[in-house]
Amino acid sequence: PMTTAFEPAHPASQSNVHAELAQREESRHLWTLADEALHEDERLALWLKYGDDQSAREIGRVLEGTEAAVRILLVRARKRLRQALEREAESRREHEALDARLVRR
Repeated sequence: PMTTAFEPAHPASQSNVHAELAQREESRHLWTLADEALHEDERLALWLKYGDDQSAREIGRVLEGTEAAVRILLVRARKRLRQALEREAESRREHEALDARLVRR
């Protein structure tokens, strides 16, 4: 059977599209948060590691540092990003709690 450009050929493919879109949105959000929360060298190291799939040695060449220094930088960058995500989640929970109290009034 023929399908139009707007109809998926297989029902399962539609859920795959939704999952992919959700993953892209999450990734976009993480990089936006990284831009806000991390230092330039931390962002660059994370991008080279996860965006370009480079090794610590290759990143060290770009950043003019040692492989060990890059590994430490990546650990610190991930920690700072995790803390920013936790602060964001806590803020979201506080807003939701406030909204719930306002709705009850």
